[in-house]
Order: sequence, then C-alpha cells, then structure tokens
Amino acid sequence: MSNVQKIIFIVIIIIITIFLFIFMIRPALLSSLELAHKIEQEKGTKDSLGSRIDELVGVKNKYHTLNAEYQRLSMELPSSINISILNNEIYDIARYADVYMYSVDFKEVEIPEEEKKEGIDLSIIEIKLIAGGSYHQILNFLSTLEKIPRIIIIEDIVIQSTGEEEGYSNLMAYITARSYFGGTEVIKK
Repeated sequence: MSNVQKIIFIVIIIIITIFLFIFMIRPALLSSLELAHKIEQEKGTKDSLGSRIDELVGVKNKYHTLNAEYQRLSMELPSSINISILNNEIYDIARYADVYMYSVDFKEVEIPEEEKKEGIDLSIIEIKLIAGGSYHQILNFLSTLEKIPRIIIIEDIVIQSTGEEEGYSNLMAYITARSYFGGTEVIKK
C-alpha cells in the first residue's frame, strides 16, 4: 500500500467517523438545544410569575394596612354601640386607677338639627359617672379614660369633698362625657 492510498484510507476513516459522530450526536444536540429553548421560556415565565407574586404581595400588604386602619377607626367610632363593652371599659379603668364607681348612666342624645343638615350620620351617647377617690386617683382615671381607643369627650367635671375628711384624699367626682357611634358612612356628601 502506498502512502497515497494510506492517506486516502485515513481520510475516509476520518470522514466516516465524523459522519457517525454527527449521526449519533445530532439527536442529543437537537434535544439539548430544544431543552435550552424550553429553559429560556421557563425563565421568562418564572420572571413574569415572580413579578406577579411581588405585585400580589404588595396588594396583600396594602389590604392588611387598610384593614388595620379600619379596625383602629372602628374602635374610635364603632358602627353600633355596645353599652356593655363601654361599661366594662369604664369599670376596668376605674379599677386600674383605684377609683370607686358609684354609678354609670348612659343616655342616647339627639343630634342637633344643624349637624343633621350637614349630613353627619352619628349617634351620641351621654355618659354620667359618679366616682370616688383621691384627687390623683380621679385625675388618673380621667386621663386614662381620654386615652382609650374609643372617642370619649369629657364635657363637665364637678369634684366635691365628701366632708368626712379634710384635704384631697376622699373626693366625689361627677363627670359628664360623650361617646359617639355611627354607620359605615359617617359623612354623606
């Protein structure tokens, strides 16, 4: 065999090997390219779903923020009056301030005509309290009563000594206050 024949033979073997290699690798190569294309599509889908999830989480956080604000406002101005809850709050504050509650009376007050004309949809509960204790205990009671979440406005206070002892250790406080409640739409426009 001559050198030329050997070279031709080697070239033919190389060509056959290349064709066999391409024939065997081609399906795997096409499959790999197809998988790479699908992976790119999935990445795009993942990115769009990730941004959608971020958007929904933002909406959820906004909902929780608005719901917390609504809960806070509904504590300040409840949509309906529950006298037993208000009564319990007053007695709890009195117990905290170490004030003796002689009486607590509630009365619904008619809204003045000028406020009705303005479209204010509120109801007013007048609260009359008679409490006993020292000057500092009564002040502590009043300041705590004003700080509860429900809107309570103290309108009038009369403090008298009971006459049994001198000084400010045993006083009676006659307190008039107002609390409000209304519907879901407080001001109609």
